[in-house]
Amino acid sequence: MELLLNGKAAGAAQVVFCWGEPCPPPYGEQVERLISAGRFRPQEGQVKALETEDGLLILAGKPEKEDARLVKQLLGRAVRLAREERAGTLEIDLDSWPGEMAGAELVRAAAIAAWEGNYVFDRYRSKDDPGLERVSIKRSGEGLERAFQEGDRLGRNVAEARDTINRTSRDMTPETMAGWVLELAKDGPYEVEILDEEALRAAGAVAMLSVSAGAHNPPRMAVLRYRGNPEHPDDVTGVLGKGLTYDSGGLSLKTKKGMITMHHDMSGAAVTAAAFDAAARMGLPVNLTAVLPMCENMLAPQGYRPGDVIGTMDGKTVLVTSTDAEGRLVLADALTWAIRKEGAKRLVDIATLTGGAVAAFGPLIHAVAVEDTELIRAVQEASDTSGEPVWRMPMLADYKSYLKAEHADLANSSGGAGPSMINGAMFLREFTQSLPWLHIDCAGPSWTEKTDGCRFWGATGAGTALLFELFRQLAEK
Repeated sequence: MELLLNGKAAGAAQVVFCWGEPCPPPYGEQVERLISAGRFRPQEGQVKALETEDGLLILAGKPEKEDARLVKQLLGRAVRLAREERAGTLEIDLDSWPGEMAGAELVRAAAIAAWEGNYVFDRYRSKDDPGLERVSIKRSGEGLERAFQEGDRLGRNVAEARDTINRTSRDMTPETMAGWVLELAKDGPYEVEILDEEALRAAGAVAMLSVSAGAHNPPRMAVLRYRGNPEHPDDVTGVLGKGLTYDSGGLSLKTKKGMITMHHDMSGAAVTAAAFDAAARMGLPVNLTAVLPMCENMLAPQGYRPGDVIGTMDGKTVLVTSTDAEGRLVLADALTWAIRKEGAKRLVDIATLTGGAVAAFGPLIHAVAVEDTELIRAVQEASDTSGEPVWRMPMLADYKSYLKAEHADLANSSGGAGPSMINGAMFLREFTQSLPWLHIDCAGPSWTEKTDGCRFWGATGAGTALLFELFRQLAEK
C-alpha cells in the first residue's frame, strides 16, 4: 500500500467525519435522512458507507472521547469498511474532523490506522487479497510531516510484526526468525549480532538451552544495538522480548485448544524488533540494546522435566516445577546478557508470559510490573500517547515466598499457589540486579479472535507503538 500526506487521490473513496453537525456538502440531505431514519448514529461512533453519484463516501461518527486509542479505532474502522467495500484508493479528509485533537496527533493516528485497518494475513491463502492500493491523508497546517512519517513507519512495522507472528511454527523457526531480524535491519542505522547454539553454550545460557533441549530446531539469540545518543554512550536501555517460536508446554503439556495458537508465543520478540527498528530509523536520541532469545519448547527424551534443577547465566539455580513456565527462564538469561555483556542501565522486557494476565485484564490491557519512579512515569505517558492501555500489578513482597524451593535458589512457578501473573514478574525481578526495570505481560493484547477496525484475526502487533513511545520518553527524560 502507498500512503501519502496531502497527495493526489483522484477517483478515491473518501472518509469524512459527521458528529451530528451540518454534514459536508453536497451530501448533507442524504446524510440527514440516514440519521433521521436511524441508519447512521454518529454520536455512537458508527461508520457508514454511502454510495453517491461521485463514488463511495465513508461517514465516520464521533469517538467516545478524543484519546489516541479511540480515535485510531474509529479511523481504522473507516479504513476497513472502505476495504470491505472494495475501494481501490481512499482519501481520509481530516480537514472535516470537528474535534479538538491536534493536527499532528490526528495525522499520526490516521497513518497508523491506515496500515492496521487495511491489514489482512493472506500468506497461506490460494488467492491474494490486495485491499487498498493507495491511501491519502488530507490535513491542512504546518509541521505535520514528522508526525506522518512516524505514523507511516509505525504502521508498517506493526504490519511487519503481525506477518511474522502469524506465520506457523514450521515456517517460523528460531533460525528463520533470526533471518527475519537481519532482513528487518537491512540498511538500518544499527547492528545485529546472532548467537547460535554454540555461542549460547559458551555464554552460559543454561536456562535457555534447557528450555530448548527437547526441540529439533536449535535456538538463536539476536542482539540489536542502536546508539542514538553518542554523547552519553554508557546510558543504555536493555530491551528484552520473549521469542518462543512454538510452546507446547513441554512435559507440562498445554491443552489441545491451548496449543493451536502457540506459534504466537514469540510476539514479545517480534514487537521489540519492530519498535526498535522504528526508533532507530526515526532517529530517536536514545541508546538501545535489544536482546531476543528465540527457541522452541518441545517434548523429547532429552528435554527438561518437572523436578529438574537447572542453572542460569546469572549463576542462580532454579527448580523446574513446570516446563510450561519457560518464558521466564529464557528471559532470565536475556536479562543477564543485557546487564553483563551490554552494560544496560535500565531494563524493559515484554512477553506473552502468563494466562493470568489475560484472566485479570482481558484482551486489551498490558499488565506491567514497575517500581522505578522514572519508568512508572515513562510507561504511563507512552500508554497515553500510543493508545495501548497498561495496568500495574501489585508487586507485594509476600508473593516471593510462593517461589521458594528447598533444593534450589528459587522455583520457576508457584505450582498453582498465588497469582501467576505476579509470580512470573517476581521471578524475573530476581535477575535484574536491582536495576530500574519494567516488565510488560502482553499475553492479552497480543492476539485477537475477531476482526474489527484496526484489529484483524490473529496477531495484533500490540506493544510496538507502546515500546516506541516508551523509547521516546526515555530519550526526552
